[in-house]
Amino acid sequence: MDWRLSSSSRSNRFILYLLFFSSGVGALVFQVLWHRRLTLLLGNTAQAAAMTVAVFFLGLVIGGRYWGLRASRFTN
Repeated sequence: MDWRLSSSSRSNRFILYLLFFSSGVGALVFQVLWHRRLTLLLGNTAQAAAMTVAVFFLGLVIGGRYWGLRASRFTN
């Protein structure tokens, strides 16, 4: 069995990796922007960082709960 990927499969995989990377960069930019805004609002960098991380984890919890409940509907 030949385990090499075809050129179209390699380009599709590269595009997928590029999209994941771009999504991560975009999320990091938004996190830094929110942190700066919260620093202005709260007046303290530690509190702004704590709130930014807390909201990030809250998003992970909500997303995990949402997709966890729907995972049984998918076969793959």
